[in-house]
Amino acid sequence: MIFCSELKSDFYGFKMRRRTITSKTDPKDVRVHTHNYIEIIYVIKGSGVHEIDGVCYSVGEDDVIIVNIGQTHKLSTDSVMDMYYVCFFPASVSPELDYSRDFYDILTLPDFSDAQKCFACKHSVITLGTKSAHLVKELMAQMYREYINPGADVHVVLKSSINIILNVVFREMTDKRIHFKRSELTRESVTEYVDRYCKSRLTLTEMAEWFNCNSSYFSRRFKELTGVTFAKYVRSVKINTAAKLLKEGRVTVDEVCRMVGFTDKTAFYKEFKKCYGVTPAEYKKEKTESDG
Repeated sequence: MIFCSELKSDFYGFKMRRRTITSKTDPKDVRVHTHNYIEIIYVIKGSGVHEIDGVCYSVGEDDVIIVNIGQTHKLSTDSVMDMYYVCFFPASVSPELDYSRDFYDILTLPDFSDAQKCFACKHSVITLGTKSAHLVKELMAQMYREYINPGADVHVVLKSSINIILNVVFREMTDKRIHFKRSELTRESVTEYVDRYCKSRLTLTEMAEWFNCNSSYFSRRFKELTGVTFAKYVRSVKINTAAKLLKEGRVTVDEVCRMVGFTDKTAFYKEFKKCYGVTPAEYKKEKTESDG
């Protein structure tokens, strides 16, 4: 049974907390759950695995995790993770979203018009650049101080801060879209894109749209630039990423399979053994024993 959490806030639909979890945290406190509000999580330090709607994401310092209304999720770690949580309703950002049930409806607001023009893909986990991470961390800390020791017009401070954070997050999502134009379809740009998003269920159609061209042209151009087909290149990156995760030894083989975007465990095992000569489980055991 999936636990359902409802938002009970004090300040115009906002709720905030700072939370630390460890490998010894009570399983009841990190169980799969869902809720009727948006949750934005900023990882201050540590690393772990966040499962959202059955897909596992490797998360760490300076990552922003977006959990939409109605999504199921849970967080786990083999070490220690320290995080800020901001919970709110779409209407907390603007009364225009009073009936909204989707985080991405925020993009329809005038304050986010520039981001809307360039926005292409929804991401559950966004790794912030250095400058963005510093800004978001400072804003989160400011919001938390204001939340636990509220002053006059605390809701104004919270709303202003979350608007800036949202703009930074959307900017991180869209910067690549602005940078990658069709005239800039190079080996460096396409491989950088695949490397960045290989953990999601990346498709040729989605990537072609990102580079503002049709699928057939992009497929042909991708092979010209890399020497291999799009599908073969993506599989290779996913398998190499899986090998790195297995070597770290923090997550199970099944979790790694989901984290790199394989929906078929048999296909994952087959591709991995073709590349490394052993099964994922054998590879993990071999590497963790040698490191130990």
